Amino acid sequence: MIDFFRARTVTLVALSFSAACVGRDGSRRLDEARARLSLRTTSIVAVSVPATEPSSLAFDPGPKLSLAWVLTHVSEKSPRVRQARATALASIEAVRAAGRFPNPTLKYEQWAVPLARPWRLDQANMLMVGVRQELPPGLGARIDAAVADAEAGTETARGAMLDVDTAAANAYWDYSLASAESELHKEHVTLTQAFEALSQSAYRASRATQRDVLRAGAEIARLENELAQAVGMRQRARAELNAMLARPIAAPLPEPMPFTPLAILARDSAPTERPELREAERKLRASTALLAETKATAYIPSFMIGIDYMATPTMPEPHGYGAMISFTLPWLNPQSYASVRAAAAAREAYALALEAETFEQGSALVSSQSDIDAALASLAAIDEKLLPRSSQGYESALAAFSSGQSTSLEVIDSLRTYLDARMERLRAIARLNRAHTARARALGVPLAAYLDEPKGSKQ
Repeated sequence: MIDFFRARTVTLVALSFSAACVGRDGSRRLDEARARLSLRTTSIVAVSVPATEPSSLAFDPGPKLSLAWVLTHVSEKSPRVRQARATALASIEAVRAAGRFPNPTLKYEQWAVPLARPWRLDQANMLMVGVRQELPPGLGARIDAAVADAEAGTETARGAMLDVDTAAANAYWDYSLASAESELHKEHVTLTQAFEALSQSAYRASRATQRDVLRAGAEIARLENELAQAVGMRQRARAELNAMLARPIAAPLPEPMPFTPLAILARDSAPTERPELREAERKLRASTALLAETKATAYIPSFMIGIDYMATPTMPEPHGYGAMISFTLPWLNPQSYASVRAAAAAREAYALALEAETFEQGSALVSSQSDIDAALASLAAIDEKLLPRSSQGYESALAAFSSGQSTSLEVIDSLRTYLDARMERLRAIARLNRAHTARARALGVPLAAYLDEPKGSKQ
């Protein structure tokens, strides 16, 4: 019995080593793939997060809230970004399992043990211990498909990070626009209050009517109503920013930096950086490898090899071994050919998806550039014509009212026109900044890499 268990142990160790040697090349390829994917994930994180430990990132925005601070901290704090990274790492780890052989099988058999003495194994005709290992075809193609799927997963994660980047920037624009509109309404409330005092003086001097005074008071009430709406928009944008930063929703945020047009870098990124395009390319590559694996399974047999140790206590030679090999006959299974046709159709679908994504990216680039051009033209028209003329019109109407040559209706109308022009300038800046944000997303680069530091611009 001691010889039997010793021989069985030696046999199991030898077979396990043989199975490990069979999969050595596949394991090497998986290690290389995992290293490539790990480096790629690191580069994804690096474009959005400074090379510092999270604990060293000060979570205090300082006296003014800047876009750079928001983009830096949303990359570190956003739950969606952390989820995207975890999903990408999970897809990388899943690659290793794809290249492994099916689990080996350990078997034990005993033949012709006397029923009257079932415990007397030494009287059995044969005691057998063996190991079986299946060797499926298409293992290399399966590894290629898993690697391509994992690469597609990293691009999906990078797209999610860029989506959060874009959403955070747009929330910052909303917060900045609402803050600038609030300040502008406060300024015009002050201007209208000054005009109300002027109309009251003119009324006492009999140069104006009571209607002039009432019009000024009604205009102040209208402006205060619009101010309340702007404050509400600011609070909503603050809540959205806090949620992205994983901060308490009602936590205070400082005033944003001056609301100015963004300045872009001179270079423009290559469209191939767009993660959706790269994801579609990787999925097409994965479907091509999957088609190759399906064809291998359909046309190449799957082998089973095994080795057994045999103990024959009743025979003159009590120790022996056996070996076996078997293979499947896939040609006789019609389902194999149906699987090939299904894999070919799936590959065609991914090829069409890549073509569609290419057109969608081109459309997104053209659309964002058109929005940038329109916003720049609008901003130029406001700065060169609308804003100076509306300011001059207000000053002229105010001077005419002071000299008794016009009514309060003309002053309030010109003041509204001046307010609308200044408000439209702020909204044109918002449209321009959002268009730049959309173009960075269409190119597939982080906004911080696409934009230069915002330059000062008069309000």
